[in-house]
Amino acid sequence: DYRVSLGNLMPNETITIEFSYVTTAEANEKGFKFVIPTNIAPKYTGSSDVSILDKNDGTAEYYDQLTYTTNIKYDFNLNISWKSKNPITSVQSYTNDISVENENEENTHKKITSTTSPKTGDFNIVITTNPGTCIYHEKTVHGNYVAVTHQIPDVDVENTVPHNYTFLFDRSGSMQGSKMTQAIDALKIFVSSLEEGSWFNVVSFGSSYQSLWNNSVSYNRENMNTCLSRISSYDANMGGTEIYSCLKASLEDKLLCYDLQTDSKCNQQMEKIYVLLTDGDVGNHHAIINLLKEHSGKCRVFAIGIGTGANRNLVEQLALSSGGVAKMIIDEKSTSDSIIELMSYITKQAYRNMNLTVGDTVVDILSAVYPNQYFSTFLKLTDEEFAGLNSIIVTGTDMDNDEEQLWTVPCDNIMSVSNVNFFYGRNEINKYTEKLDKMSQTHNYYNATIEETVRVSIRNAYWG
Repeated sequence: DYRVSLGNLMPNETITIEFSYVTTAEANEKGFKFVIPTNIAPKYTGSSDVSILDKNDGTAEYYDQLTYTTNIKYDFNLNISWKSKNPITSVQSYTNDISVENENEENTHKKITSTTSPKTGDFNIVITTNPGTCIYHEKTVHGNYVAVTHQIPDVDVENTVPHNYTFLFDRSGSMQGSKMTQAIDALKIFVSSLEEGSWFNVVSFGSSYQSLWNNSVSYNRENMNTCLSRISSYDANMGGTEIYSCLKASLEDKLLCYDLQTDSKCNQQMEKIYVLLTDGDVGNHHAIINLLKEHSGKCRVFAIGIGTGANRNLVEQLALSSGGVAKMIIDEKSTSDSIIELMSYITKQAYRNMNLTVGDTVVDILSAVYPNQYFSTFLKLTDEEFAGLNSIIVTGTDMDNDEEQLWTVPCDNIMSVSNVNFFYGRNEINKYTEKLDKMSQTHNYYNATIEETVRVSIRNAYWG
């Protein structure tokens, strides 16, 4: 709930509001991407989840498309101090004009300034550097907080395995303009890059859905060209953003609205891959995530957020709940690289049951992690544990052969920074809410909340 209430102010009185925005930068082998959200829009609410927006008077409010604020009379002046472990080779933004100054001879510290309006969407910058393994430390009266960012080693894939792809393509009204162009370009790259022997289908959605075929079809030149020709004429003309009903019909193989008829049937043993392309911010995201959890282990979802105002949290949670990966496409320059990176993950299996161990402290890593992918996690250590911190052990289960893999992360270059305790607290709350979601599915939500709150004792100490 993005609100702040103020009162007891005298006429012509000036107030200052300060807030902290806690987030991690997205890391890949080329560097980091940093996002500051600047625009809050109403959430589209599907008719499948009336209770989500119930008002106090018992009525419900619906939005059939996203609308963004247009009468904002202020700008943001941004001053960013970026410190890197390794030299920074470039700093660029696909969304805003920026000014960059070098702050040291080693080229590891940059000052970035910009002015932006909330009307233009989220602010994004891309830092090109070698992230490597990064370990950050903060000492407070409550203990030692440590942040770890590490890349899981890549693996060679000798023979790519075909998949059954369903592309879920957002054609709601909010996708008009450059976002539709970016989404079509992304879909074309995907369709032109599938593995030999794969099957595929495209399902467009807005207030309703429409699939290209009634079933998946084999991936051959004729079907690929038919698909590429059809999607070239796609437009943002299908109303609202009903992700739930489209996804449900696709998961249950009950696509009743389609353009072309086929009698072909895909091998049911072939893994199902769903690729969602959307900018949508919906109010019933819990229902969508629960739907995916019902089909856990039967498919993977890879989600792509289109445009600067896409709901990053929704896109990431949809992918996370099924063991997939999320990417944000904010500019046509980043489309090709993002799709190639996603395709590399699809051809591999993620490591599950990921744990990080320091001495007697074991930390669960929330998401599945793919070969060549970076992950970040946070832990709290005693003075004795931190003094003996020479290496960190990371373990995970290889889903291809069900064997445990082990990696050793050296701790020979630890950087002292501030605010690591904020990230630790945020991470603990994420794990707390995920545990509550699982418990609430089996027994009373109120009792689950009390039980889990007592167990983990989330206190202000996390925020130091």
